[in-house]
Amino acid sequence: MPRPRATFRVAALLLGLAGAGLATPQGGGSDDPAAFLPRAGTVPGWTPEGDIQRYAGDDLFVYIDGGAEIYHEYGFRRVAALDYRGPADKRVTLEIFEMADAAAAFGVFTFKASGRGRPLPIGQGADLEDYYLSFWKGRWQVTATGSDESSESLAGVQAISRAAADLIPAGGPAPDIFDFLPAGFAASPHRKYLRGVIGLYNIHPFFSGDVLRFADAAAAEKGGDWVFLFRYASESEAAARWLEVRKALESTGKYAGLAQDETGLLTASDDKGRGTAWKRSGAAIAAALTGTGVETAAALLQGFR
Repeated sequence: MPRPRATFRVAALLLGLAGAGLATPQGGGSDDPAAFLPRAGTVPGWTPEGDIQRYAGDDLFVYIDGGAEIYHEYGFRRVAALDYRGPADKRVTLEIFEMADAAAAFGVFTFKASGRGRPLPIGQGADLEDYYLSFWKGRWQVTATGSDESSESLAGVQAISRAAADLIPAGGPAPDIFDFLPAGFAASPHRKYLRGVIGLYNIHPFFSGDVLRFADAAAAEKGGDWVFLFRYASESEAAARWLEVRKALESTGKYAGLAQDETGLLTASDDKGRGTAWKRSGAAIAAALTGTGVETAAALLQGFR
């Protein structure tokens, strides 16, 4: 059975890539994340408590034990955090992360979202799951963590997040890379924007080591199937990575039945019986992963735009 051909817009893809202090929220100017911590009296029933915690650069490893690497992969600059006390003695911790750019903030937001949360109209997009609320706006990614799932705690998480979002200046653009994914995947609630191998491994470890070495990537899930689009700074860089992908498919022992059709599309089954398909076009590499065989994976690549 002939495999479907897969093409997507190369030119558009190329264009798309071309410590602690006193608790004085809203001080330090609009470039200071502490400026977006709501002050006393801003959120009815909730009062700032304790000192603002501030961390920049590698000091994030002191603040987040075991979770700082992913922030640095996206492009972390600094964070300001503050606790709030509210009704029934509930607590909310608000963390405002300054990232390198709006795409980085959006990426952290998608990384933290499981796809099972409740979307909320806060900032440029928010997700509430259990007693955690995450949103992004411009180059800022914000997390509010409540004490528990009580009504008081959840109300505080949302009210404090809205107050912070109102303090943050105008937002920035989300990455355009999702526009090239197949229909049904681009708007999936379970999608991730990636800037490195840590984020990719959190979804699926195709290879050991950083074989793909992409500049940025999109991943989205629908009905148990995943599609990926990896972008590079140039066609020559994508071509070099393509050779490494083929070599890894052939030599790692994780994949079997490697085949290539007349368009250059590669298919193989992994050691768990899942079908994978791969296609390079210009400065990008597309991939699909499915539990229903290589033909389904190859068909998914046909939908790339």
